[in-house]
Amino acid sequence: MEHERKHIIRIPDDLLQQIKESQQNDLKQSAPPYMPVRRKRLKWRYRKRLIIRSAVFIIIPLIIIGFVIWAVTYKNAVEVYASGELIGMVRFDKQMTPDSIAQEARDKLEAENQSQVAVTPVISLKPVHAGNADITAKDDLMDQLCAQIPYQVQASAFMLDGKPLVVLKDEAEAFSVRDNIFAEYTSSGGTVDSVSFVENVSIEDIFTDKSAIITMDKAIGALTAETAHSSVYTVQPGDILGQIAVKNNMALSDLIADNPGISAKSTLQIGQKLNIKSVTPLLSVKTVETAVTDETAPAPIQQQINPRAKTARVIQAGQDGKQRVTENVTRINGVIQEETVLNTEILEAPVPQIVEMPPQQE
Repeated sequence: MEHERKHIIRIPDDLLQQIKESQQNDLKQSAPPYMPVRRKRLKWRYRKRLIIRSAVFIIIPLIIIGFVIWAVTYKNAVEVYASGELIGMVRFDKQMTPDSIAQEARDKLEAENQSQVAVTPVISLKPVHAGNADITAKDDLMDQLCAQIPYQVQASAFMLDGKPLVVLKDEAEAFSVRDNIFAEYTSSGGTVDSVSFVENVSIEDIFTDKSAIITMDKAIGALTAETAHSSVYTVQPGDILGQIAVKNNMALSDLIADNPGISAKSTLQIGQKLNIKSVTPLLSVKTVETAVTDETAPAPIQQQINPRAKTARVIQAGQDGKQRVTENVTRINGVIQEETVLNTEILEAPVPQIVEMPPQQE
């Protein structure tokens, strides 16, 4: 079998290059002049659609999610607590602090009570997110806070050995009560040098519950209320039963009844012990005054010895004079405890009584 022979035609390289260049020129000439511009416009539209799709499906959902998170977690209100107890909720304010809330409550209470106020609870704040329906107006919150928190007002008290006896609204009322009590024992007519309570009493400002404050009339009644006391009295030189009874604000019959074995005619011994049951006010008042009184200056008695006289006889009648005595008088609850003569001035000299006496027989 005869094989067919294949003839290979070899084209020169320079001719082949010319053919390629001719084909490229034909393609350039056949392509419309607007083709490069068209490709750029299609590319921009594609990019624009891609941006819009990204915004719709990615960026906008992220923005919405972020806004929802912010809206749910945004602190637009503040819870107000007093000693851990929730009082209410108000709109958030950067200038609001626990101290400012406590000061506003203190100012409001002081205006209502016309006195200084001590607010005892600890105020605390907690920022929260809340709906408008749950937020209370600031004025309403302060009303609730003042109505619920415990507080104390400044007042004046009669203190006995550091403990309050009665509490009054202010210092003016306390001193007025004191002066009313003192006035009961300073109207004797003398010059009062000093007046004070026998007990260790002082008037001091304190903070206390408003319910502890009482009126002036009730305070006077409480401080002057009489109570019974038992004690033992030691007889001093010159004492007599009647004088002891008066000094201890007792009736003579009560003094005798409380001391069996003595009577109104009994002679007392110096140092003798007597049972005393006296009724005295809660607070006793001590007054020291200078008393000036005009008294009788008794006529002195003078004796003359007459060797020839057989009996005593008055040969000149005496006549009392007048004297002015200045004394320092100490009283407790109006009862004289001590008298000290400071000065005696003779206003009218007494005329002595002269008695003629016979000689004394040995």
